[in-house]
Amino acid sequence: MISGQGQVIFTLALAPFVKKVKALDPAEGMLNILREKAENLGIHNIDYLNRKWEDATTGEYDIVLASHSISCTKDPLTFFQRMHECAHRFVFLIVFTDFDTMSMVGRKTPQPSYALLYNMLCCLGIYANVEIFKSYRRFFYTRKDDLFRKMEGLINKEYIRRNLRETNGEFFLDIETDEVLIWYKKDNPSKN
Repeated sequence: MISGQGQVIFTLALAPFVKKVKALDPAEGMLNILREKAENLGIHNIDYLNRKWEDATTGEYDIVLASHSISCTKDPLTFFQRMHECAHRFVFLIVFTDFDTMSMVGRKTPQPSYALLYNMLCCLGIYANVEIFKSYRRFFYTRKDDLFRKMEGLINKEYIRRNLRETNGEFFLDIETDEVLIWYKKDNPSKN
């Protein structure tokens, strides 16, 4: 099961290599974007689940991956427990680091520190792996004003001014962030 910001990318990348992918998102619009892209690529092994993590089926998934979706919850401990209950074999969580680049503006929803998230897992008796990596995103817009409007409140305006590029009448912005992958293999991979 895959949820969160990177859902479209991860789902489309993994679908050709697995029997079935379940994409979970409370926003139907995100699932529609994923559905359209999957159809264009001829990918037909995706189940689209328009629901929250709290409504996911326990113990049904070999691998559970949540990308930047923990910031949407007020209770990260319950979020972790739910991920753990839903997975048979592996749990993957991707979040931003605490030392994110200067490009980012304060988030609308505060995100818990990855160190705090790791310690929460330790309190549950789960000793996960932690890997820090660079992530690169490129945003394209046909109008400069659209880019500033879409990125307002997310990206520092000075960062946009310094890094905005134009090619063939399109504007693009590359964003580099530091992210963390917290993952572990469950001790008992057998199904209940």
